Amino acid sequence: MTIARAFAKGSHTEKRKAARTRLILKGRILFPDRGQEDSCEVLDISPAGAGLKCAAFAPTGARIVLYVDGFGRFAGTVSRRDRMRMGVAFDSSPARRARTTEQISAFIANGMKVGEGMRKTVRLSGEHEVHEIVTAHGARLSCEVIDIAIGGVAVRSQNRPPVGETVYFGESGGPVLRHTEDGFVVQFLAAAGRAGATSGAAHSTVR
Repeated sequence: MTIARAFAKGSHTEKRKAARTRLILKGRILFPDRGQEDSCEVLDISPAGAGLKCAAFAPTGARIVLYVDGFGRFAGTVSRRDRMRMGVAFDSSPARRARTTEQISAFIANGMKVGEGMRKTVRLSGEHEVHEIVTAHGARLSCEVIDIAIGGVAVRSQNRPPVGETVYFGESGGPVLRHTEDGFVVQFLAAAGRAGATSGAAHSTVR
């Protein structure tokens, strides 16, 4: 199950929470067909695409090139458009998607901050680097990432923390949004850190 589908299955209250906790990255979008370039805000990004806030108009299917602070260049097409919001689908190779996955993992582990370490830690392994969560009480739970984006992560795990409980990946954390058939979905909060963790909570790492 993708994060988008998981959010869609949630309650109206959950959707409102998601809208209030979106992260924003600086970006620039180029429309090659007409030679136009404009600034934008990247509200969410995954290996498959991104959600933007952008004043420039472009119809569905238009070619774009997106530059995202800390993540680099992506080519793709406009997949949806709604007033100031735009969705883009990336035309990324499997290797590029693997690199984006690792960049997102590094971004999450770095407390939702863009840093040089994001680029240095990329190894093009094609494997999801987030493999463990830590509860607010310090318990470590192994997991397998199904889908990941800066807005949240869907994981497969035999252990399911209660809905609403805060869990941590590296320096970032957020509440368990909902349970799925074989795991759960976590919604990341910007700069959540470990302020709410107990003194016994241990840090997880991105390897």
